[in-house]
Amino acid sequence: MARPAGRGALERKCRVVTDSRLGDGDAEVLRRYWTVGKGALKIRWGTPGDFTRCVRELDQYMPGRAEGYCANLHHRATGMWPGSDLNRVTSGKPPRGNRIGPG
Repeated sequence: MARPAGRGALERKCRVVTDSRLGDGDAEVLRRYWTVGKGALKIRWGTPGDFTRCVRELDQYMPGRAEGYCANLHHRATGMWPGSDLNRVTSGKPPRGNRIGPG
């Protein structure tokens, strides 16, 4: 029995879609650059002022959106959200409340 025309092309497209993973591409390359690559060396994640340095560096590339992107990068690089009590205590500052919590 003959295959319907175009079925091979459809199968190839489906295979390409299922083989690709979320997070691939240019966005992931940028995230790696700023979290573990040369950009991370400029920011020095895990040291006091890392979030501020990130915003200063990235604001020239994405004005008005750098703070949100840097917050996500900070969480990815350090495991802590910027401004959280855990991050404050790790940086040598006192917590804002009576106990150390997520935020």
